[in-house]
Amino acid sequence: PNALANSARAIDAQLPILVLEERAGAGQPNMTHLPANIAPQELLNETLRCLAAAPKTAPVEPGPILLVDDDERLRNILQNFLELNQFEVAVASSGEELLERLKTASPRLVLLDLRMPGIGGLDALRGIRQVQPNLPVIIMTCVDEEPARAMAADWGANDYLLKPLSFEHLRTILHSRIWMRNEV
Repeated sequence: PNALANSARAIDAQLPILVLEERAGAGQPNMTHLPANIAPQELLNETLRCLAAAPKTAPVEPGPILLVDDDERLRNILQNFLELNQFEVAVASSGEELLERLKTASPRLVLLDLRMPGIGGLDALRGIRQVQPNLPVIIMTCVDEEPARAMAADWGANDYLLKPLSFEHLRTILHSRIWMRNEV
């Protein structure tokens, strides 16, 4: 339990943590150790107490995502999904358009199709790294090819997702990448 608590603490030092263990011991600040056999109502009360005492922070604004895909239908579906989930979205239909936009825009994240005519996803990723080396980039593709996956990792892609995309998984990854970038 302590390793997991320490991992969570590395992400957010103020995060309240409840640890259930055989022998409840002394904890760190914002960490409460409870016996493993605690009664359900007592556990609920302790959880509510910890949550009420946790510092309130402003939610992270998702911010602009640059969605790049040459498939207009998929681009529209993804844009609608993202906007319904409170993301601000800008779109581009090609690698060329993406690189042009990056000259004047600073998105928080790029959601990038791998296979596009003209400048494809890998070449666009190289271009992104030249102008915005720390910009999170999530690659999307229909084909899982190890050479493309390896090249994407070499050029600093943060994630490599296979289509069809799981919207829940995508939402989780987007929030995670944007939140981690805000922490840096």
